[in-house]
Formats: sequence, C-alpha cells, structure tokens
Amino acid sequence: MEALKNEFPARKSLQEFESNFQFVSSGNGDIFAIKKSQTDSKSTEIHILSAAANYQQFSLQTGTCLHETGVNFTFLVAANKDVYAIKRSETGTHSTEVHILSAADNYQRFSLQTGTCLHETEDNFSFLLAPNNDLIAIKQSRTGTNSTEIHILSAADNYQRFSLQTGTGLHETDRRFAFLLTPKGDICAIKKEFTGTRSTEVHILSATSGFKEFSLHTGTCLHETIDNFEFLMDDKQNIIAIKKCATGTHSTEVHILSAGNNYQNFSKQTGTCLHETARNVFRFLLAGNGDVYAIKQLHTGTNSTEIHILSAASNYQRFSLQTGTCLHETDRTFDFLLAPNGDLYALKKSGTDSHTTEVHILSAADSYQKFSLHTGTCLHETDDTFTFTLGTNNDIYAIKKRNTDTNSTEVHVLSAANNYQCFSLQTGTCLHINAYNFDFGMDHKNNLYALKKRNTDSNSTEVHVLSADSKYQAFSLHTPSALHETFENFSLLVAENGDLCAIKKNDTGTHSTEVHKLSASNTYQSFSLHTGTCLHETDVDF
Repeated sequence: MEALKNEFPARKSLQEFESNFQFVSSGNGDIFAIKKSQTDSKSTEIHILSAAANYQQFSLQTGTCLHETGVNFTFLVAANKDVYAIKRSETGTHSTEVHILSAADNYQRFSLQTGTCLHETEDNFSFLLAPNNDLIAIKQSRTGTNSTEIHILSAADNYQRFSLQTGTGLHETDRRFAFLLTPKGDICAIKKEFTGTRSTEVHILSATSGFKEFSLHTGTCLHETIDNFEFLMDDKQNIIAIKKCATGTHSTEVHILSAGNNYQNFSKQTGTCLHETARNVFRFLLAGNGDVYAIKQLHTGTNSTEIHILSAASNYQRFSLQTGTCLHETDRTFDFLLAPNGDLYALKKSGTDSHTTEVHILSAADSYQKFSLHTGTCLHETDDTFTFTLGTNNDIYAIKKRNTDTNSTEVHVLSAANNYQCFSLQTGTCLHINAYNFDFGMDHKNNLYALKKRNTDSNSTEVHVLSADSKYQAFSLHTPSALHETFENFSLLVAENGDLCAIKKNDTGTHSTEVHKLSASNTYQSFSLHTGTCLHETDVDF
C-alpha cells in the first residue's frame, strides 16, 4: 500500500473527506462519481471525470431529478450514459426498483421508474448492467445453491421477468468481493483481501459455461485492498481501481490494471481532480459506566474534533454530551484513548514536531475545551503496525502487530508516572505476528484482549486473552463467541469487567450505529444487548 502512496507528488492541502460517493465507469473510461448525500443541490449529484483529460477535469457536474439517496441505493451506467438508480429496500412497490435518469435530458428527467420481479434486497446482493440493459442481480450469500447466484432481470420485459436464475462455480461470497461485467458478458469476481496470493485477486466466471466454470484465476499487481477501494471495468476489460481516501495525492486516485498482461502491471496510476471521497470518520471508545464515546474527526460543524457521548443509561437512545473540542480536526495520524476520569487522550502517531508519538490530553473537567498535557514520548513515530490501549493507571500500551524483532505481537508500555518518557515494559508475547485482523482492548486488571474478527476456525469473532500476570506470555482464555465474523464496519471494545461491546457502524438493520454487547460472565456465548442508537450510521475508520 505504501508503494502506491509514494508514487505521487503531494498536493498543497488536504481537503475534508466528503460523504457518500459511489463510482461507476462508462465504456469510454469516463468515471461517474455519484454523490448521494450532503450535496449543495439537495439532490443526488453526478460528477463525471473525463478519461480524455487523464481524470484532471470534469466533463459534467450536475444535480439531478433524484433526491439525495442513502445506503439502499446502488448506481449503474448504461452504454448511452443513462444512470440507473437501483433502490434495493424501503420501496413503495415492496420490490427492488429501477429508476433511470436520462442522459439525453442531462439527468433532469426519469425515462423509467418501475418495480421489478425481484423482491427487496439487502447487502448480500450486488448489481451489474449488461450491454442490452438487462439487470444482473448477484446474490452473494444465504443462497439456496450454497454458491454465489446470478439472477438476470430482462430489460425487454421491463424488468418484470427473469431471463436466467442460476448458481455458479463460485462459493458464497461476502463484502471482501466486488463484481464486474466483462465486455464478453463474463462475471469478474474481485477478491480484495485475505487472498492466497496476498494481492487483490481476479476470478472470471465464463458466460459460455453458464457461469459454472472459471476462465481465469490470478493474483494481480495490486496489493490486498479494503473498503477505501472501488473497482470498475472499461470496454477493453482493464480493471480500474478507485482509491477513495488515505491517498498519497490527497485526491481520489485512479489505478488501471492492464488486461493485456492478465493484470500483472498498471497502465496508469494518477491522482484526479476529485478530492478524497469517504464518509465522515468516527472512532469509538467505551467508558467505565458503559457510555459510548463517538469521536468525529473530520467534516465537523465546529471545525474541530468532536465528542458525541451516547448514554448507556438511556440504552444509547440519547446523547449526554455533544461538543466541539480544543483539538483541531484530525486525520489517520491520530488515535484516541479514554481515561477512567473521562479525559480524552489524542495520540499523534506521525508528522509530529518532536519526531515521536505524542500525547495530547483533553480535560473532561473542562468539557474538552482545554488540554491538561502536551508531550512527546519515549516512543518513536508510529504507523498502522501499532494500535494503542490505556491501562488502569493511565499507562499507554503500544501494541506492535507486525514487523517486530521478536516475531510476535509486542507490548510496549509507556509509564504515566514518568510522563510517558520511559517504558515500564517492552516484551514479545504469546500472540503470533501479523495480527492485522484483530482489535485489541484491556480490562481493569490490564489483561490484554486480542479479538480476532475474521478468518477464524470457529467462523465467529474470537476472544483471546493474554494474561497480565504472565507479562503477556500466556493466554488465560481462548474462545469463540456468539458474534459472527466481523469486518471493518465493526469496532470491538472491551469494558472494564471484560464484557465485549461490538459497535456496528453501517449496513445495519436499524439504519443507525448499533450496539451489541456480549457478556463475559458466560464466556461471550450470548448477548446482553442488541440495539440501534441515536447516532446515524457511521463510516469505517481511515
């Protein structure tokens, strides 16, 4: 990932991360950036990045006849550049609906609005548009065939009839997969992460075999990718990887993988005229009384890092505090911790004046309007190989997950008694290295909880507790849990008593940020709470 970032010169300024874009390509390589909400026009907007201008200019920027849209809409572009808005749920017809915005009318008029023969759909469906405008619904999971399924709605019948419904040669899939349609009508399955080749992989299901056989399985020149990437395909079968945020150019970037050599090299890598695109970024912390602190880092009304406290006493249905702070808006170089007295620790990991990881403490007694401490530390500047947690005496535990000298996950404890100028412990642990699919937390005894979110033997989120008494050389617990495997839309937090609090940030049934609590008293085998909250859906972290 770093190799991509370093290939581009830095732009002059970092723009705010905007909210809620989807990307679609047209046959000539133009990229349609669909801005779904928080728009100046109060409508769904279309911003077309011109391929002819190397994506440095827009060929069109316009509001449309479609109101602002949410997570229940998916967008596709036809050969004539009509935009298809697929409304998947909460529809008047109780079916998946098709709303076509006419390119000939500059997207100011619909040429078709109709219900379809397909029931309302959830996030286990993906959609593609065939050259003849047939709508291809890909059912990824919970299928009758135990495979990824293809259901084709016929354009000739106004989407009231299926022309094909079939299982495929691909197992059931999840959010790690994206799907594209090749010019020949084959289905291209992009596996983004946890791949055998340690790269983004391409798996093409052949249309001539009825999608039962693959014509290609290959790793690519692109590293494994996460939710800050979207994928498109042009009419030459090149794959266009859109990097939306955390880019080296501080813009939305285009990386084109060449079909001519089976996606083993890039034919183009460039920043664009479009700023970075991602939704508002929240971090979550858990207080001793069960309150959930939602830290809004960017795109805030106060132009500062904001604190929104969801009250446990109200079952997370109201806020006990919503406030801007004395800390400016922050980016992915910051991490946050919460002290028992409610003070907020802002850890600046890199780009610091002291050339160390810095500690900036916002005082709860002053309603987060004043700092009680600014200091460099004994820890060098850090990156995404580190995660942080706070001990009961406010020691900072720096967890190094990979690239360690001990070939294990390491614990480096910065002493609060010495103002974080020396370490009280530096040790390898009994946990293997490369714990990239783990979240970490700590209970009131300073036991370290390694929460394995996915790729588990139990097909659940697993709890592995490293004992403080053994200086993290032994586990006191290994257990599966009642929570399914989890992805980037979950933040996992550990309460002082060891209860596990799973914050589901988006793709929720309640259309809000949700709280799911697992009880330590029965070894995480049941939930003590499932609830939506007063906080809207929030985005994955940087």
